[in-house]
Amino acid sequence: MKRSLLHQKKLILSLSVLALAISAVAKTPGQRPNILFAISDDQSFAHTGFAGCKFVKTPAFDRVAREGIYFNNCIAGSPGCAPSRSTIITGRYHWQNEQSGQHASSWMKKYVPFIDLLDANGYVTGLTGKGVAPFQYARDEKDSLWRATDAGGIEHSSIEYQKKSAGDERTAGGIGELENTIVIVTADNGMPFPRAKANGYDYGIHVPLAIRYPKDFPGGRIVDDPVGFADIAPTILELTGTSIKGMMPISGKSILNILKSKKQGIVDPSKKYVFSGRERHSSSRYLNWGYPQRMIRSQDFLLTWNMKPERWPAGDPQAVKPNSGGALLPMYGIDENGKQQSDWAFADIDDSPTKAFIIENWKDEKIKPYFDLALAKRPEFEFFNLKNDPYCLVNLAGNPNFSVLEKEMKNVLMKELVKSKDPRVVGPDKEVFDLYIRYSPIREFPRPN
Repeated sequence: MKRSLLHQKKLILSLSVLALAISAVAKTPGQRPNILFAISDDQSFAHTGFAGCKFVKTPAFDRVAREGIYFNNCIAGSPGCAPSRSTIITGRYHWQNEQSGQHASSWMKKYVPFIDLLDANGYVTGLTGKGVAPFQYARDEKDSLWRATDAGGIEHSSIEYQKKSAGDERTAGGIGELENTIVIVTADNGMPFPRAKANGYDYGIHVPLAIRYPKDFPGGRIVDDPVGFADIAPTILELTGTSIKGMMPISGKSILNILKSKKQGIVDPSKKYVFSGRERHSSSRYLNWGYPQRMIRSQDFLLTWNMKPERWPAGDPQAVKPNSGGALLPMYGIDENGKQQSDWAFADIDDSPTKAFIIENWKDEKIKPYFDLALAKRPEFEFFNLKNDPYCLVNLAGNPNFSVLEKEMKNVLMKELVKSKDPRVVGPDKEVFDLYIRYSPIREFPRPN
């Protein structure tokens, strides 16, 4: 049957701030649902109008959340974009995907995304925006083991926004497909500020998620079950009747039972924990080393395992001056004018006024605690009661009042890491993540003492 983009063209995107949108449109309209999957870049869970935020306007998300299902506890695959997106499309933890789960490395053919299976099962698929990135895809025939095209699909158009008239339920271009379209909106990781993005705290991994499909998913519900990005691929495959044959083994579990339920709050009590992790983010340490973390989260508690506590969590505090023969740039990246240069230190934190302020004023006794929270070295384990401490400021690890729960969560985390064959835990090369080639620019840092 000859492929046609006719029905895909009916689904023109009207989301102006989203960094990735993947659409899968059934060739025969009306029989199977279309899917619009939209991901914003760097957005923590609190920053939607539906969640009560007053300074960020998210009317499109708010409508999906209001008319559909809003998830209070959605946990990203990682607090960084590339590994998190890797988890979304493979249904596997990023540590299971070798270099194809690591920031700015190569995407291997064997890590087949669910998008390919939809494409083979009668859907026309495509993306607009960032895609599954940053990854290096095949450049020529020498990269024979690498995927040639973006793992998020083929880009058919660029992001476009067209204002609709009041009450118009159709997207620009003429659609009638809205009620037959599953709309999924989330974010790849938390906000790009200190102690959020690239951190195993709640503001780094806890992201918004809303799903709307009134035809089959009872709406107007708020669900408290913890759900993770590894659950997305098996859910989409199940609801479209698509076999997982062709993909690597999936670690996530379908949440279709939650979507079809009429309940809210805790819908599936068996879904108690979800998992996330991190390796390297930007080029921020000696020899491009990362800061490996593994996280387990329940509805109310978060346990973070900092696997290399001797490393700086936000990146090394001092870089080598380029083309200098080894001379060092100023400590903390503060130049002779007292201004912080973001690329010179703590480079796992995106450039921002917040980053600059706490570093430039680190000697101020009122600012120093914030400097330490964001930048200082951390203990191996951190354990937080999110209900009482949503900003993850009070480490309860070792607190006898929580020892039973802490032990349980450590055991569950270790069991999952062993089951998923995390190289950091089961080897044989526990340092392999630091050895994968990075295809983005690399900064030079001195060897740690």
